[in-house]
Amino acid sequence: MTAFKLIAKLLKFKGFRCAGLAFRRRNRLDVLVKPYKNGCRCPECGRRGTIVRQRAEPRYWRDIPVGPWSIWLMYWPREIHCDSHGRVTERLPWAEAGSRVSHRFEYLMLRYCQLMPQKAAAQLLRLPTSTLSDLLHRTIGRLREGHRIRGLKTIGGLAFSTVISLIVVPFVYVLLDSLRQWTSQVREMATVRRRFARSEAGEQA
Repeated sequence: MTAFKLIAKLLKFKGFRCAGLAFRRRNRLDVLVKPYKNGCRCPECGRRGTIVRQRAEPRYWRDIPVGPWSIWLMYWPREIHCDSHGRVTERLPWAEAGSRVSHRFEYLMLRYCQLMPQKAAAQLLRLPTSTLSDLLHRTIGRLREGHRIRGLKTIGGLAFSTVISLIVVPFVYVLLDSLRQWTSQVREMATVRRRFARSEAGEQA
């Protein structure tokens, strides 16, 4: 087992591999990572594309800290050409597109913030509280964005759901009002019948 495979196993990498290490100041460890099988997958459909170019400067993603060391994943993302979606940046197995932290860091950050205050979570994750708050809002906003209705149509600047609500809500209101009036009339008729029955019983007695 090589040193890089040992590092990948110790850090429990899944879906990507370690290709290099670089020790920095202030207990920082940069880990050069690469996707399995050369990557180059489209972020939309997952199919492999043709490499167009590779970025000149690497990107860094914050990963889960280990002991006194803060771990950063390093990689040069590539732009690919997909037959269905054109020119896009390849899908990365360790982070979302545009994110500055890894999937594992996001999960741990969300779990910590559920169990403790943000200040305590920031101390465990070894980053400033303001940075944690910013990352937390970005992550929650992206997750909420993923739960929106896809393919929502618009009519004259209004969402289709808004148009439906403008039509359906008044109809339901009128239906409920009619039902309430009918119920009150039935009750009144039942009351009249009871009174009439009592009066007849009194006359017969």
